[in-house]
Amino acid sequence: MKLKLRKMFALLLVAGMVAMITVMAFAEEEAISEESTEEETTIEEEEPAEATEDTIAGICQIIDVDGATVFEVYEDFSDALADLEDGQTIQLLESITHSSGIVIIGKCVTFDVNGFALSVEVPKGHALEVGAGGEVLLEDSAGGKFNVKGGGGKHGVYAHDGGKATVTNASVFGIDINGRNVYADGAGTTVTVCGNAAGGFYSLGAFNGATVNVYGYNSGGGAMIAKGIGTTVNVSGYSAGGGTGVIASDGAIVNVGGNVIGGGYGVLASSGAQVTIDGIIKFDASGIYIRFDDTKVNKEQEDHELDSSKSGYFEYKSDDSYVWVKDTKPQTPATTTLDEEIPEEVLEEVPEEMPEAGERSAVKKAGRSIIDANEDAGNSIEETDNAPGKVEQDEPEMPAPRVSSNKVVRLEASRYMELGDGDVPLGEWHWDEQAEAWVFSEYMQLQNDLPQTGANEVPLYWFVVLGLSLAGIVASLLNGIRENKKHMK
Repeated sequence: MKLKLRKMFALLLVAGMVAMITVMAFAEEEAISEESTEEETTIEEEEPAEATEDTIAGICQIIDVDGATVFEVYEDFSDALADLEDGQTIQLLESITHSSGIVIIGKCVTFDVNGFALSVEVPKGHALEVGAGGEVLLEDSAGGKFNVKGGGGKHGVYAHDGGKATVTNASVFGIDINGRNVYADGAGTTVTVCGNAAGGFYSLGAFNGATVNVYGYNSGGGAMIAKGIGTTVNVSGYSAGGGTGVIASDGAIVNVGGNVIGGGYGVLASSGAQVTIDGIIKFDASGIYIRFDDTKVNKEQEDHELDSSKSGYFEYKSDDSYVWVKDTKPQTPATTTLDEEIPEEVLEEVPEEMPEAGERSAVKKAGRSIIDANEDAGNSIEETDNAPGKVEQDEPEMPAPRVSSNKVVRLEASRYMELGDGDVPLGEWHWDEQAEAWVFSEYMQLQNDLPQTGANEVPLYWFVVLGLSLAGIVASLLNGIRENKKHMK
């Protein structure tokens, strides 16, 4: 026992000496380092380096109200937003993904994407809010995108009290009954979506005199809702909702350049609403073509008025509510397919002006042309002996990935998986027969930084690693117990 204590004392003595020598050496080295630093500082003070504009690196810059003077270059987008003043422009120097909501009230600002992508993605909040006296302009003459995505019961774009906003695409995370891709409220409020407004329990909402213009398509789990005198919604493409295609009430005006796609109802109109459709109305076989909700009057396609107040359109009315539908071809509910109904992707080119009713407008998207539903989009409607009026269609083209660097792999007919970096599964695309569009379902993100696998269970190899680690710890403990027993003997 005495021998063991002596050994321990000797070891402690050696360790102490080594520690003292190390501390002394470190102190001497630090003194030399300080002297060297002082010398270098003196030299720098004698010959200062001139900073030039070329040496400044950043991800964005603020351009002053004159449109030419660079106010400041920023390495942090949040700092640029905090400094942004009325009349100024934020110009991107590279693509940016921002995870906090942007609020613009009481000033007019411009986002110049400069050929890059500004993606504002907020899982629990409004992505872009524009309030009283606020205006957000978009400069994309050099190309690029300004995409906004809200979540948690909030909106992609929330404009109110006369605020005005322009973005490329608007969407929301998940399906929450309160969250919409666009929510516009109040007289003078205007939202312009140069691409698509997609997602939400309900899709877009416009209320109390607001105006919403969508150059692409509008879609969501539920209907577009427009309500209030002076409220106007214009959609160049199609408008789709799982339950109802369009809901308009209280004097609202809705114009849809493509098809209106619903489940139980094609259109729900009431209390002085006016809806004009340049395409056709699609709905479930058991659904209702048009319903005037306040008077509880249902209209089938053949129930139009003998004379129409709008030339070239069939007119459906009840009291002071009107629906005009331009297409007159026989329809088979939920079976007709037109080429403009393509899964959500960013538009590569967008028309500079909203097409007038009846015009042909082609927008390039994912390498294809989107043609308004008022003209034949290339899919022929052929009558056969067993299915008159049914569209002959092949399996839809595979969806394009949400991010160009991602991969899309086929699982089975009309079902694909999207893979991200490292081939990590992100979710699945499936073909929605009702909306005739690709729908993306995101896999649940696992907790504790475990890999995303597309399932909620922990991968098997994590259990193997954990088991081996526990086995090593147990083995070390047993070995220590055996050594102690030997010394005790």
